[in-house]
Amino acid sequence: MTIITDSVLPLLNQHLDNIARLLDIPEDVFEEATARYEAVATWLGDEDSPLAKYNPELYPQGSFRLGTPIRPLGTNDEFDIDLVCRLRIAKESTTQKDLKNAVGDRLKVNGELKNIIEERRRCWQLHYPGRFHLHVLPAIPDGDWPRSVRERLVEYMLKAAREAKARTSWTEPDTEFEKALEQFVIAV
Repeated sequence: MTIITDSVLPLLNQHLDNIARLLDIPEDVFEEATARYEAVATWLGDEDSPLAKYNPELYPQGSFRLGTPIRPLGTNDEFDIDLVCRLRIAKESTTQKDLKNAVGDRLKVNGELKNIIEERRRCWQLHYPGRFHLHVLPAIPDGDWPRSVRERLVEYMLKAAREAKARTSWTEPDTEFEKALEQFVIAV
């Protein structure tokens, strides 16, 4: 068993800090990526945009949103930044293909973006060579979003409580406890 002595600990901490810095997204790349996706968001929502009536929102998801992007492994690899382009369109009034095409069509008429856009299976990729690429994923809100989220949360909490088997379970449900749990979740 190896024991780390007090004299080695500062050096070890320094090496770990250096490794973390090497893995993290450089500040200039972070700032450029943020500026680029904000410019794309503005373009999608401009007054003359056919998408403007759908109030497009463009926001990061995944590691970039959480502040945990990791440097790509290869020297020629780029940071992969995933963005959601949320349009307020009723689910029943569009298809996935039409939704994706509407966003792609708008991106393609931009003088700069038309040269760096590539269609992917579910999104549009905007490629900034040697730096990063943005994946723009078109999306629409779930029909009855606030209610369905609340329902899903109640279902999740009920399942978790039953799995924990502390006050209720699948085989011996405590209906009074479960009703109180549901009311608590709805109130929060």
